[in-house]
Amino acid sequence: MKNTKNIAMTSWILLALSSGAVAAEPEKETPPIEDNSFLIEEAYNQDTGIYQHIQYLRLNKNNDWEYNFTEEMPLSGRKHQLSFGVTVLHPEATADFEATTGIGDIAVNYRYELIGQDHFKMTPRFSVYLPTGNSQKGRGDGVVAYDIMIPTTHILSDAWVMHGNLGAHFTFASADLFETIYGASLIYTQNRTLNGMLEVIGKTSANESELTLNPGFRFALNLDSGMQIVPGFSVPIGIGPSSGQVGAFFYLSIEK
Repeated sequence: MKNTKNIAMTSWILLALSSGAVAAEPEKETPPIEDNSFLIEEAYNQDTGIYQHIQYLRLNKNNDWEYNFTEEMPLSGRKHQLSFGVTVLHPEATADFEATTGIGDIAVNYRYELIGQDHFKMTPRFSVYLPTGNSQKGRGDGVVAYDIMIPTTHILSDAWVMHGNLGAHFTFASADLFETIYGASLIYTQNRTLNGMLEVIGKTSANESELTLNPGFRFALNLDSGMQIVPGFSVPIGIGPSSGQVGAFFYLSIEK
């Protein structure tokens, strides 16, 4: 009888210890959604060994559309990042060319995390656009072009994040191809797997100006393997000089 009591007591002690050990084990924190904006560029770089496969499809009112695939890869931690983007598009027909589908200019991008504080980040980007698209059919510049962009990210609180963009697209072949790009976005992040988004982006060149308001949302599917899948959707709406333009934007990112 005494041995039975000792065995029972030992069992209770082991059960209590194992329960305490399980309770003490911290829960795995759900990773936030980062670097998954649509028209505005966020200032996050990828961690070492993390690759991001991004694609989007943008449909516009005038039956023109654009599909893009971008591959992002870290070079050395979060400081340096390389990516390339391939675009297939069907531009709107004009008096100068008939609308046809084909590849656009291929972009090669380098980003450097200049400021990487907890609540503020600045990650300048420099891009080279290779003239793989047919400029006579509205699918490219026809010459080597360049981008300089300064994305910033301000983490305002646990619920709100703001991003800002200022940059330019240009070539050395013609001053007429110089374009200023600017914009900002506000992301509601109270839920780490579902975010509301509002973006505003503008483009100004010697010939025209564009201004787009882009409300949308994104959500994350976090798999046990560590893979994060982020689908998203938005409705680009032209305002000001772009009034009357409306479209649909479908986004998908896979990060592993």
